[in-house]
Amino acid sequence: METLKLIWSEILDVPSEELTTSSSFFELGGSSMLLLSLHARICHEFAVEFSIQELLVNPTLEAMLRLIDAEINTKR
Repeated sequence: METLKLIWSEILDVPSEELTTSSSFFELGGSSMLLLSLHARICHEFAVEFSIQELLVNPTLEAMLRLIDAEINTKR
């Protein structure tokens, strides 16, 4: 979770201490352009692959963590 929080913090320019599992990427100022950056960083940092659409429908930190975990678990 800390890695994803740091990525969000850098992309959204929000202190990571202010992020909670219920934080919404778009409510914190995220845009479609920033979502592209987020997608690239997540795929690189976690070595996962999924569509940007999946991030659009899973905009909270918790939902993205579940998405990443599910992708990692399918690779095992």
